[in-house]
Amino acid sequence: MTALVTGANGRLGRAVARVFMTESEVVRLGRTDLDVTDRNAVHAAVAGYRPSVVINCAAWTDVDGCELDPERAQRTNADAPRFLQEACDTSEAHLVHLSTDYVFDGAASIPYREDDPTGPLSVYGATKLEGEKAAGPTATVIRTSWLQTTDAPSMVDRFLRQLEEPGPVRVPADRQASPTFVDDLASMVSLLAADRYAGSRRV
Repeated sequence: MTALVTGANGRLGRAVARVFMTESEVVRLGRTDLDVTDRNAVHAAVAGYRPSVVINCAAWTDVDGCELDPERAQRTNADAPRFLQEACDTSEAHLVHLSTDYVFDGAASIPYREDDPTGPLSVYGATKLEGEKAAGPTATVIRTSWLQTTDAPSMVDRFLRQLEEPGPVRVPADRQASPTFVDDLASMVSLLAADRYAGSRRV
């Protein structure tokens, strides 16, 4: 199996590439290697490398930035998955698209299910939801949250540093989320890609 990873230089992209490299040939394309908002470039890359699976880790995740520049958010988070799905359909590759819990409104008191009604409250969430739809019914869509990595500073590192210092540990009181460790997520991406699972999954 040949896996093509977009957004391969990001924290999730790096982890996904590491997992796939243990059993597959991996094509790692970072932002400077492939502009996912360029339809022709996307089609050319998929046609040229002919992967059996494309894992889209590319996204613009700056929530505040998306509010200030919704057109860029639209191009990166919504248009790019459409271009990737078009290219995958042509080459018979399977698309795995990474999404977010921001497609929900956050008002639930229990964990969301995949089939719960969506209701994004931000441009980021709205464009990511549009990207899910653009990925199409045959794609694997994985909604995740609050990514934590082992190869860069994370929430865990900040807490550990504060525990070593005198005084109270200060944490935000206005946010609730489920931390997702990228190595665990990357392993699940590999399993779902191998099965060509169609539809949304929360990981």
